[in-house]
Amino acid sequence: MEEEQIKQLIVGRDGIKRQIEMLKNTVIKMEKELKTLSSTIYANCTHIWIREPYCYEACGSRNHICKICRCYPYS
Repeated sequence: MEEEQIKQLIVGRDGIKRQIEMLKNTVIKMEKELKTLSSTIYANCTHIWIREPYCYEACGSRNHICKICRCYPYS
């Protein structure tokens, strides 16, 4: 291989490494945003959530019911 080709391969490899690092950082940022959104949505109940279409009085959400609220709907 010529020296110029080797240099181009190294530059290409380094560019790919930078892109992978940027993607990792983007994923980490998105995960943090998702956690923030989730905690905002479920702020009315600190229990463990499962999807069900009732338990609005206990949890404050029409779309979710928690395992504890299902057992004790008006606690």
